[in-house]
Amino acid sequence: MKHTGSTVVTIALLVLALAFSGCSQETSTSAQPSQTTASSPSAAESLGSQDPFSSTSGEALADGPVESALAKPSIMYLGQTSVRIVTPEGKVVYVDPYAGEDAWYGPPADLILVTHAHFDHNGLDRVANRNEGCRVITQDEAVVDGEHPTFEFGYATVVPVQAGFNANHDVGSCVGYVIELTDGNTIYLTGDTSTTDDMRDGTLAAMGIDYAFWCADGVYNMGAAEAADAARMVGAAHNIPYHNSTTNSGEMFDRDAAEAFGAPNAMVVVPGKAIYLQHHG
Repeated sequence: MKHTGSTVVTIALLVLALAFSGCSQETSTSAQPSQTTASSPSAAESLGSQDPFSSTSGEALADGPVESALAKPSIMYLGQTSVRIVTPEGKVVYVDPYAGEDAWYGPPADLILVTHAHFDHNGLDRVANRNEGCRVITQDEAVVDGEHPTFEFGYATVVPVQAGFNANHDVGSCVGYVIELTDGNTIYLTGDTSTTDDMRDGTLAAMGIDYAFWCADGVYNMGAAEAADAARMVGAAHNIPYHNSTTNSGEMFDRDAAEAFGAPNAMVVVPGKAIYLQHHG
């Protein structure tokens, strides 16, 4: 019995050591989600080897072309203004198909949206795989006599909005799109444009946009400074620069310019990366 006290002390010390070790591991684990919010290309690229679904932040970036990219709601940036969206129901939406690798257009389309007729936004032949009943909506259907009809699908609501307002893009033949998903996420794609009345008058701000993609090439459209000002007007939760280069080959994206984008809540997404969306509806 004289050894009972020392035995208790020894057990207590072991328990404390194990508890300390467990706390250290928890601290290390809890620090990982901060890595999933990518604010630069280097941060986004570093996630390529990680499980893209390990984060619940709703902002995790991972390699887009993998099959698992279709397993959860996502927005994949393909280059220029080309974007692929996977809805919570697994429906696939392509917007302005043109840029990117052939494999990125492999998933069959349920809906294709085109903002205007310029060749670098209207590469419909890139989407060879289409599900039965696939709809194609272009500027011809999305702006009619200055009005923008809303398109209702069971998996998304597509709201065309103004685009243009510069010498290269007329407001009567160009549109942007706000896509409202059933999980509560709302995505805005400007297409080619300068600042619009919809941005100035609060129309877009009232939509509660989660992810806004801003053209910012500064030659055919508004530049980065004007796009950042427009982003302040709209107040999206995340502001992503795209079409920020005038090249029509290669990646069709200026990474340095994207890193310098001065909008609030800026997020850099490079071609071939996907944003995995968290349900918040």
